[in-house]
Amino acid sequence: MFFNLLLDGLGKDKQYEKAKVIYKDMIEMNVQPGIVTFSILIKLNSMINKLDECQNLWHQIKELDLRPSLICYTCMIQVYIK
Repeated sequence: MFFNLLLDGLGKDKQYEKAKVIYKDMIEMNVQPGIVTFSILIKLNSMINKLDECQNLWHQIKELDLRPSLICYTCMIQVYIK
């Protein structure tokens, strides 16, 4: 939950690169991201039109056998139509 709050705060402050570093640190610390984490990251990447990053996160969701949230779907649609 701490990481989700941190990632969301960084996104609201438009510090997208820092959010990416935090996510990588999270993975290195063996903290398993949940669907909320992925929703935040997809939202952040869709805001800056990073289609490749969104697709990569989407594939990670599928690999972890998680169910994408409505936010994930909405952000993916938004990044595809931009």
